[in-house]
Amino acid sequence: MSTAARIRSVFLIAVLGLLGASHAAGREVPFLSGRVNDTADLIPADTEQRIDEKLAALEEATGAQVAVLTIASLEGEVLEEYSLKVAETWQLGRAEQDDGLLMLIARDDRKMRLEVGYGLEGNLTDAQAGRILNNILRPAFRDGDFGGGIEAGVDAVIGTLQGEDVIPPDPKPSRANDISDAPIVFKFLFLSIFLLVVGSFRLWARSA
Repeated sequence: MSTAARIRSVFLIAVLGLLGASHAAGREVPFLSGRVNDTADLIPADTEQRIDEKLAALEEATGAQVAVLTIASLEGEVLEEYSLKVAETWQLGRAEQDDGLLMLIARDDRKMRLEVGYGLEGNLTDAQAGRILNNILRPAFRDGDFGGGIEAGVDAVIGTLQGEDVIPPDPKPSRANDISDAPIVFKFLFLSIFLLVVGSFRLWARSA
């Protein structure tokens, strides 16, 4: 191998090593300061206190441990991988039951996730988690009500874990183009045109 080739090889190995180290480090997991960890400053103080009290009551009643984390950005991390890393680092839930749950909101990335422990998946399915995020948190966030959306989402999580049907259903698809919703005059006009076309076709077929 030539000297130039060796230099290129060493340089490539060094670059790959740096990239690997950077990827391995990733975004750090914040310190677990309580049940609500609002590092992105999205939740008003009074709302944060109410959420904390609700989650404390849930833990006392059921043993399930739920935590909320808001961050400014994922900093390039994959949402699913980072939420799992946080849940494992914080060791949410009891080890034997694996009944921990993390609500993660990444403000600048506009991403959110409910990381549900295996012990709670029977009470809160992936479909239900998706409906909580899509039908409760996202609409509130679009209106700029971050604290209210997070509190409402926490309420839905708590209710669902306790067996209550509290999640809003998915919105029904629009039927604006459905002929059954059209005024009667348009229905009559459509039917008249249809009969005229059919009659003209039959007349043409007989004369052909």
